[in-house]
Amino acid sequence: DVVHLVRAMEKTINFEKGLTDKFREEIAYNPSPLIQDDDGGDGGGKNHHHHQGENKVQFKGMISSCFDPYMDLYIAQEDRNMHDMLDSLLSEETWDVSDSSNKVLSSSTGLIYYFNEARKRCTKLTKGQPFFDLFILIKKYLGVYSSVLHGKIPSVEPKTITVSDERLICIVLSTSEYCVQTISQIRDTISKQIEETYKERIDLTAETEMFSNTIAVGLKLLVNRVESKLEPPLQSISRLPWGDDDLVVGEESLYVKEIDKIMLEEIPLYRDLLSPVHFSFYCDMLVGSYIPRLFSVIFKLRRISEVGAQKLLLDITTLKKVFTSIPTYGATESNTQANSSARYIRLVHKEIGKIETLLKVLLTPSSPPEKLIEVYRSTIPDGAYSDFQKVLELKGIKGSQKDEMLAKFQNAPLSRNVPRDALQT
Repeated sequence: DVVHLVRAMEKTINFEKGLTDKFREEIAYNPSPLIQDDDGGDGGGKNHHHHQGENKVQFKGMISSCFDPYMDLYIAQEDRNMHDMLDSLLSEETWDVSDSSNKVLSSSTGLIYYFNEARKRCTKLTKGQPFFDLFILIKKYLGVYSSVLHGKIPSVEPKTITVSDERLICIVLSTSEYCVQTISQIRDTISKQIEETYKERIDLTAETEMFSNTIAVGLKLLVNRVESKLEPPLQSISRLPWGDDDLVVGEESLYVKEIDKIMLEEIPLYRDLLSPVHFSFYCDMLVGSYIPRLFSVIFKLRRISEVGAQKLLLDITTLKKVFTSIPTYGATESNTQANSSARYIRLVHKEIGKIETLLKVLLTPSSPPEKLIEVYRSTIPDGAYSDFQKVLELKGIKGSQKDEMLAKFQNAPLSRNVPRDALQT
């Protein structure tokens, strides 16, 4: 009976403590094995005239250690208790949070609380092998809980994800982040308390990586979700007549307004439910994924006239403001997360700058050819022969004029950053 075992141990430990307290008075040198120096020695040093306070009677573990061979029963009971506790927490879990100020699931806080209570119970009895066995149980159920959280991330096409799915993903990510932070505290606390023999074996790296992987998968899915909603306005770019010379340049295109509208609908939920750190990661991932796709769509257009390039440049300038402002969308004055960091703004400008550079090259007159080549070389120093060929196609330059300009491009002085073979098709 584990209850009787624990009671017997507690009484024995209390008895040992009572003996230690009873004989706590400082004594002179005594070779008895019950007496130890403060540094762990047996008291039999060379100097037999020890100063007062250097030796104390030690009774701890002298009797209670006889229970150690039977502590596997205690650990088995803790295993059953943890299993039942986790089952109970998951069955009662609503998989939602009441408000954005509390972003983690109650099952996570309940589980961590039980781990701490189990640790406290065990350290009152022993800090040796049974305590290490309890640590192994904590590792086990951290892994189980991580798998449960990971399983809550939908394995579906991003475009089929609902708003409730998005909310659940955000909550799972915040809960996983809480677990990552708490795991380090659990590890540090156990490392301090456990006997020296086991300290180097206290490692929760694998469990930390499991929760971190859940965060990475969830963030990627949220990025893909928004990108799927942004896909229609992105594809509409290729259907607009950018090669016409009579385009109206006065205001931004409809696709720009649609992108802005989608951002305003999606971003506030993520900002409110994700931590500041992971919301920042999310914004970085979205910018790093979507803007290159925007560049690709523009680069694959059949033709862009100078008027078309001017209108695209206006659109891109507006989109730069949109992406720069993403962290503030739907924010209130009291929301301390609502800001765009200087680092994030630099990232947006860097990615958008690649599109602006291409459009500025397209705005350069093709006559004389040397001027266009010079502008291309200076603005795109690592641009290859095939890229310049595509620039000519976008400008509508064909036939012998195109061949002549490509020949001049190959014979033009190279940038120090561009190897000769970079110009080959």
